[in-house]
Amino acid sequence: MREGDKALAWRVKDGKIQKVTLALGDRDPRTGDFVLRDGLAAGDQVIRHPNALLKDGQLVQAATPPAPTKAAAKDAPAPARN
Repeated sequence: MREGDKALAWRVKDGKIQKVTLALGDRDPRTGDFVLRDGLAAGDQVIRHPNALLKDGQLVQAATPPAPTKAAAKDAPAPARN
């Protein structure tokens, strides 16, 4: 999300939300996506569609468990074959 010329995201950590400032790099002219240079780490959970009622430090609870990341799926044992 944007506040003026700042890029921000809501990160979920320890059951609370935190507003974090993002450092964006160049924008891909084909997709319109920006390179994320700083502000979030691999595996961070973020709120994809935040609303204006969120407050920094607010307690949150996930409705469903998060999907496994690619890294977690890569390390999972392969299913047994008969």
